[in-house]
Amino acid sequence: MTEINTTGVAGLFNNCSNGCEPAGYVAFQWSVKGVGFGSIGFYTKDDKVNCNNELMSREFIKDILCKMVDDCIMEEPNKKI
Repeated sequence: MTEINTTGVAGLFNNCSNGCEPAGYVAFQWSVKGVGFGSIGFYTKDDKVNCNNELMSREFIKDILCKMVDDCIMEEPNKKI
């Protein structure tokens, strides 16, 4: 079993992979009718989490990620981690 470094937020990304990007990078693709499409990427650099935001504002990224969580069907809704 791989040990996961969870020291701080940056540590959570150390062993993340979406299958296409190297470990340490998490990407989200999005599209909104009438607005457009793009991708948001989070990665670690110098033990800090960075965001490849493609010129999107922090507020827009929060809205996209919150909407995704609000609209999804949780596979295990009673689990907390």
